[in-house]
Amino acid sequence: MFKDPSYLLTMVLPMAALLSLASPAALAETLADVTPAVAVAAPVSVTTPSGLSYMITKQAKGRHAQAGDMFYSTYTLLLTNGKKIDSSFDRGQPFGFTVGAGQVIKGMDEVALKLGLGDEAVVLIPSSLGYGDKGSGPIPPGATLVFVMQVVEIRSK
Repeated sequence: MFKDPSYLLTMVLPMAALLSLASPAALAETLADVTPAVAVAAPVSVTTPSGLSYMITKQAKGRHAQAGDMFYSTYTLLLTNGKKIDSSFDRGQPFGFTVGAGQVIKGMDEVALKLGLGDEAVVLIPSSLGYGDKGSGPIPPGATLVFVMQVVEIRSK
């Protein structure tokens, strides 16, 4: 689903912009206008106290990860300007990490506890939960990260 660049440009970036600006009702209306094929009955944007925002675009109701579990997802990472930074699809395999072990940026650890197995989501990670004021490689300082992801496996340790 996330391999198609047109999906990223027509759906993900507008969703990312809307996550921080619009009410849930406005999100649902905009998504219905953009494409009736999106399997979202009533998308809800959630912003956590830390500033992480996410919208589940397909909820599968699978089990959720806990600290210490292995969390695997497929993803595409974009900047808010639409520039693609990374994608697990380019490597042909999901990305995995141990939840809560500090192996990834804070925003990924946090969202791993929010999504269930099979869920698809658009996630906005503020720089404070990402790479901060220093950036990293192609990620500029202060960048908000946009992850389009699907949880493909959760394994208990």
